Amino acid sequence: MNMLAARHDELEHQLRNLETEIHDLSSKVLMDERKMEDCYPDPGFWEQSQEVLQKTAPWNGGEFRAARDALFVAAVRLHRAFVIAGVKHSNRL
Repeated sequence: MNMLAARHDELEHQLRNLETEIHDLSSKVLMDERKMEDCYPDPGFWEQSQEVLQKTAPWNGGEFRAARDALFVAAVRLHRAFVIAGVKHSNRL
């Protein structure tokens, strides 16, 4: 009987750990959904029309989009600096 009680306690402990893990993961999913807004790929996400899908794709929203936009602006500024430097250099000739 002690073996059954010990096994029961062990399984109860595992169950509590799993319930805690489920809660933690559910919280992370909710945080990601909030960050990504309408770009979060929920179960029905891939069933949207192509037009809507392309506007709300996971790679087109949230922190990724902000980083991509910042990179684009930096690239344009760098290109502009090269053009200006080239013009200044060509005026010396």
